[in-house]
Amino acid sequence: MKKRRKTIRPEAIALLAILLCTVVICLIIVIKKDPVSPMTDPTGESPVTGAQTSGQEAVPVITAPEEISVRAVTGGAWEQDDPQDLLALASAADETGKSYPVTLEGEYDLSKAGVYALSYVITDNHGSRIEKALRLTVLASPFAADGTLIDGEYITDNGHSLAIKGGLAYVDGYLLVNKSYSVPEGFSSTGDCTRSMVPEVMEAFQRMRNAAPASIRANITIRSGVRNIADQTVIFNNYVRNDGLENALTYSARPRYSEHHTGLAMDILTSSAEESKQPATAAVLDWLNKNAWKYGFIQRYPENKTEETGYIYEPWHYRYVGTELAEALYNNGDWITMETYFGVDSFYHTAYSS
Repeated sequence: MKKRRKTIRPEAIALLAILLCTVVICLIIVIKKDPVSPMTDPTGESPVTGAQTSGQEAVPVITAPEEISVRAVTGGAWEQDDPQDLLALASAADETGKSYPVTLEGEYDLSKAGVYALSYVITDNHGSRIEKALRLTVLASPFAADGTLIDGEYITDNGHSLAIKGGLAYVDGYLLVNKSYSVPEGFSSTGDCTRSMVPEVMEAFQRMRNAAPASIRANITIRSGVRNIADQTVIFNNYVRNDGLENALTYSARPRYSEHHTGLAMDILTSSAEESKQPATAAVLDWLNKNAWKYGFIQRYPENKTEETGYIYEPWHYRYVGTELAEALYNNGDWITMETYFGVDSFYHTAYSS
């Protein structure tokens, strides 16, 4: 006798399907609401580190330089920048953007040359200290409080040797005269009362002139060479009367601060911006701009370098420095100023008195 096979009614199958779908939907809702990472247990702790993976506080970080070099403050009113605000270079914040006040700890004296070990410090939300070391180097200043030069050996802002001897500044052996570094009273480039150029400079000038194309050679002439201090006094005061002090300072040097005192500098063919634009004059100046460095001359006040030299563009003003330095400063046609190359400034450290 055969056994009768039991069959499941369709209504039961439908009911089971509905129950199964309900269970799956509930599980999905629970997982979305409280997901559990395979790397954590239900307590929220990592089995690897034991650290909380949620609710951690952001750690503040100090952003500041590790080394700063400043020139010693001498107390003169001539100071262009305020190097004392060392805190302005530091800040601190965490990853949420919250900022923290920074303090500077350690003793230092900006009027005395030396190396000082300091620390930027902050305190986090739990009262813990966070520090970042700062090495402060105070370079000796060649200027007295009244802006006059002090004889001695110094280091420039980018590491060149600066020597002040008898009131004259020499950087790596090159005589430097600009708005910061003057010549002393009674200075003469040749040691006498003449207005002669230094012989080496004239020899180089003649070689350069002879090498120029015939079409411009005759126009390579010295318009203005050596000037003594009395000459420059008259010239500068005339400019001040005619154009005002502020304007005059952009294109003319105060007495004792002119390169023309040295016997190493000259204005070639012209000393006028208007004349420099005339075709014949422009041709000479263009040739000099491209070739003078080969004979040891540099364009002393290049275009767009007023912030560095203190003077407007003067395509006629050339200074003799020798071929080695001239090639470096020529820089394939993109002139580098002596100020930038040697790491020195050019602004008046003393007040003007007519």
